[in-house]
Amino acid sequence: MAKRERVPVTAPETLEEPEQRQFLRAAQKCGSVRDTAIALLLLLYTGLRVEKVHHLDLIDVPISARRGKVIVRAGKGEHGGIYREVPMHHAAREALRAWLHERANHRGAATPALFLNRLGGRLLARSIRTIIAELGPCRRPGTRCRTRRREVPGTPHTLGHTVATQLLRNGVDIVTVADIMGHARIDTVRLYTRSSEADRARAIEKILITDE
Repeated sequence: MAKRERVPVTAPETLEEPEQRQFLRAAQKCGSVRDTAIALLLLLYTGLRVEKVHHLDLIDVPISARRGKVIVRAGKGEHGGIYREVPMHHAAREALRAWLHERANHRGAATPALFLNRLGGRLLARSIRTIIAELGPCRRPGTRCRTRRREVPGTPHTLGHTVATQLLRNGVDIVTVADIMGHARIDTVRLYTRSSEADRARAIEKILITDE
C-alpha cells in the first residue's frame, strides 16, 4: 500500500493588503451606515464572529471621543468563547458613532440590541453574513469590485483570519493576539504564522539567478 503524501499545512485564506483596502472602500461606498459599522467591526479592527456581532448590545460598545472598546461576553456551547474586552480602532469607533446617531431615530431604538433590522428587531446572524457577502464584491448595479487576481471574498471567516494575520505580521505577540481573538489555546493562533500560497509565490519571485 502506497504511503499517503502529507499535505502541507498552510495559513487560512486572508485578504491581501490591496483587497483589504478594496473591501473597506466597498463598505464605505456601497453599505448603509449600519452595514459599514458592521464591516469595520468585522474586518480589520476586532475580528469578531458573526454570532458575537449578533449578540452585541448597546452596553457592550462604550465609546468616547478618544476611546472605545467592544465587550465580548462568553456564550454557551463549544464555540461560546471567553469574556474579553477588545479596544476599538478609531476607524471602527467613527463608523459605530455614525450608526449610533442614526440608530437613535430608528424603529426599535429602545431595544438593547446594537444592530437593528428594518422592523426594529435584533439583526439576525444570517442577515449579517449576507451583508458581508454583498459588500465583498460591492454588488451594486453597474459596480464590480475586483482585484487583478480574484473578486474580493467577503466572508466573516476570511475577515477574522485577516485580523489575526495582520496583528501577527505587525509584531503583536501571539498571547495578545489570542486574547484579542478570544482563543483559549495558543496553538489555534499559531496557524496564522504559517505561509499562504501568495506568500510562497512572492518568495519564489525574489529568487535571482544570473549567469555572471
